[in-house]
Amino acid sequence: MYTLPVKHIMGAIALFAAFAAWGRDISIESVNRSAGGDIESVTLGFTAADEPSFLYLTSDTEDKGTDWHNWSGVEKVAVIPGGTTRHTHEFLSKWSGTARFFLLSGESLPIDRWLDYVEVDGRQTVETPFEATSLARIEMDYEPTALDTACVFSCRGVKTGDGESYTLFYISGGGWRFDYGNTSSSANTPLSELGIDCHIVTSNGQATVNGAVVANHTGGGFRNGDRLTLFGLRYGTPKYEAKGRFRGLKAWSQHWVDETLALDLVPASSNGVAGLYNRIDGTFLTDREGVGLTASAGGTDVNVVLVQDQTGAVTGNFGAERNVCVTSTTRDENNLLTEVSLSITAGIATRWLYVAHGNCAGDAGNPASWSDCDEVAEIPEATSTTNLVFNVPAEWSGNVRFFLLEHDVIPCDVRYEYVTVGASKYVETQFIPTRDAKTEMKLAFTDVSASQTPFCARGSGTGSTLANTYTMFYIANKGWRFDFGFASNSSAVKAEADRAYLIETDSLGMSVDGVRIISASTAQFTAAGRLALFASHSGNTSYGNYFTGRFYSFRAWDAQSNLALDLLPCSVNGEVCFYDRVGKTYLHPSAAISPDGAAVADNGYAVTASTRVLPLTAGGFVVIVK
Repeated sequence: MYTLPVKHIMGAIALFAAFAAWGRDISIESVNRSAGGDIESVTLGFTAADEPSFLYLTSDTEDKGTDWHNWSGVEKVAVIPGGTTRHTHEFLSKWSGTARFFLLSGESLPIDRWLDYVEVDGRQTVETPFEATSLARIEMDYEPTALDTACVFSCRGVKTGDGESYTLFYISGGGWRFDYGNTSSSANTPLSELGIDCHIVTSNGQATVNGAVVANHTGGGFRNGDRLTLFGLRYGTPKYEAKGRFRGLKAWSQHWVDETLALDLVPASSNGVAGLYNRIDGTFLTDREGVGLTASAGGTDVNVVLVQDQTGAVTGNFGAERNVCVTSTTRDENNLLTEVSLSITAGIATRWLYVAHGNCAGDAGNPASWSDCDEVAEIPEATSTTNLVFNVPAEWSGNVRFFLLEHDVIPCDVRYEYVTVGASKYVETQFIPTRDAKTEMKLAFTDVSASQTPFCARGSGTGSTLANTYTMFYIANKGWRFDFGFASNSSAVKAEADRAYLIETDSLGMSVDGVRIISASTAQFTAAGRLALFASHSGNTSYGNYFTGRFYSFRAWDAQSNLALDLLPCSVNGEVCFYDRVGKTYLHPSAAISPDGAAVADNGYAVTASTRVLPLTAGGFVVIVK
């Protein structure tokens, strides 16, 4: 039931010496400021790594150095995917002081060792924040080291017999007993010997141990109890402290496993002290008596690789005025809202203005909670404000709210981090590259022993007549090839299967993960065919040399550096396709593609600022000017 995470790191140590083994670096490439001098964002550069990294921002009134424990503010700000070489962090709120970035090989945890178990000897109890109700579900892995009468866990209050007991005992000579509400029930099945790992489940009034029912109170009268206490009663004398080995516990507020997990305790140690780490809120619990739990001999050290930015701390005023403010409203003779005047600042990057209207089924600050949400305008990057007037359609009812989003909303069922492309599939675009075009593509090969084509734009000629081409190949066991204009340009750099690469092409050649591997130059040309993904072709017919692997994203710019394509994988009506953020259209593959990638929860947007909710029909309505 309880498995250790693949990677752990500890926030209480800094193993700089391990950096060389990890092989990742971090530096500040640029500090981006507004016209008024505020620091709006910082662009960071990384060496490539296969595994994800975790970016932390520390802040204080002054530079507190390279030990992040000296900083007053520590915040995880991004997960850096494997293969990423550049990331821009934007400051979304205004503050003054000093900041420094740290890169970690895992997430920060307040522990230094994962333990196989912790042991109690009849003198310790541990209080948790969980409070049981009649629908609670608890799962626990526990091995008694003595068969004395003992309380394994309890949510019993100060009084007994008043319907507030949710307690599991082991009774010497008798077996398990589950007190639920005003009643108790025993299985009369004592353990035959010590050393038996017991998987205990209490759910909806029933208790089981290793799958066997030991008590059944279905429909009983339990209402709610005090906080869950392990290894003894929270109140009363004696407390029946337990003797045993604890391996893990999970608790849900409902007895269905798919309900939200409320408590997840695993054995761990922090600064040499044995206790229980709560994965839900990141807290570390130990016994309330101060006797101390005993750590198992076995366990796994928490490994950390922590690297601070190599350029040093950044000091100044942080935060950009990215907002959408209501400056005035207009209403007709029936007091219906007809116009809203807005003042908008996008900041250093383009933002999209959306209006949500109708009814809100949840968080009014989340555009997805509204019954309707429509794009109003694309607000270009700016250091000054953009003013516009929005005309409210007469047929609207309910309320409206405006949102400034970091991306336009992708209208789809599910947006994926990546999809898996199998053989004999391709995607046509209308983009025709020229010499000065640029592309950026993120992908991972399933098998590098097969020749394949990430993208292709060329005519129908063959051999030496196959000119005006803009095509990228990977040649089996040999390396990359970029056919550019009238020539084929090769690189002996080889790829690895299942590793995500960021591949870029421009008028100077081709780069992989920020490293130039092919240099090429040619006279002006225009490709003799439209660009297609995942296959080569001759004049957009006769497809072959199919790519197989994971596809994350593709972008292309024309000769004037205008973004021409911005493709992301998603599904519409159950079919995997590719949404083009530029053309706001879907490109469909030649055959079905598997949606194996993780779903992206935000559906393509992140809110950076919003106004209050504006009722369409006034009723004590006051305009708030920010």
